Amino acid sequence: MKENSTIVVDKDSTIVKNTAMHGLNAILLLSAMINGEGTAIDMVERVQRNADKKLDLASAYVQLDRLERQGLAKSRLGDKKDARGRRRRLFRITAEGEHMLRSIELARGGVSFA
Repeated sequence: MKENSTIVVDKDSTIVKNTAMHGLNAILLLSAMINGEGTAIDMVERVQRNADKKLDLASAYVQLDRLERQGLAKSRLGDKKDARGRRRRLFRITAEGEHMLRSIELARGGVSFA
């Protein structure tokens, strides 16, 4: 495995195994969730606004699913429906996700991603 494709974080040795870009997208999405629960579209808009990075919606869904499987994010079906009548999926950061994000920020010398 390439050295830049893995981020090791904190004493629990939490590992994000992905390419460097997927790791960055994960960090940006976790940072977007710090500002509260929202849809994938909300998260993409927050990343665009806060980090000036264009993130493809399909890529965001893939990464959000990964974050949920890793226990760093959680989703639920909201009450509002989309144009097709389906309930929207809302994402939020978990305590583990917050801990990981803070650990990465500390490793970066206190630089926040949010």
